[in-house]
Amino acid sequence: LLYADGAPIWAAPALVAGKTGTNSFTLGQPKVLECSGGYWVGWSPNFQGGSPVVAVNRVDADGNVLGGFNGMNLPNSGYGSMRMLPDGADGVFFVWAAANALGTSIRVQRVLANGSVAWAGNAVPTAGTTGIDSYYSAVSDGSGGVVIVWQSSGNDILAARVDGSGA
Repeated sequence: LLYADGAPIWAAPALVAGKTGTNSFTLGQPKVLECSGGYWVGWSPNFQGGSPVVAVNRVDADGNVLGGFNGMNLPNSGYGSMRMLPDGADGVFFVWAAANALGTSIRVQRVLANGSVAWAGNAVPTAGTTGIDSYYSAVSDGSGGVVIVWQSSGNDILAARVDGSGA
């Protein structure tokens, strides 16, 4: 990041995540979302012999990594493309597609401004539908929730809302 005059805001890039020792994984495309006093960073590491997960960290306005090296992995997450949306309270919603033997669904988890996971389980707004194709989109609703739209496996367009409590 640079100031308007071109001078760097941080003295050096912030090391948010990477390989350590013998752990073997690839990092998915990183994403960033601005929040008050800093930035949320998300990515999807894929561990050798395992499944991808959704990982998160926070960097403050001075370039300090607040969640430690490699941040945290969201519980029961991963498998597909991930999106990050503001929750309106300096936290972030993570939305991703999850595929397993039962089919494909969309999952949502909220991370609060302090870096803790908001809900014991992930919200599954596609539950009870005929499944999803690979196409979906999500947007913050301006009221502390998120709206997800997706193309069903039956070729319909469906929409659902998840509020700030995960309902």
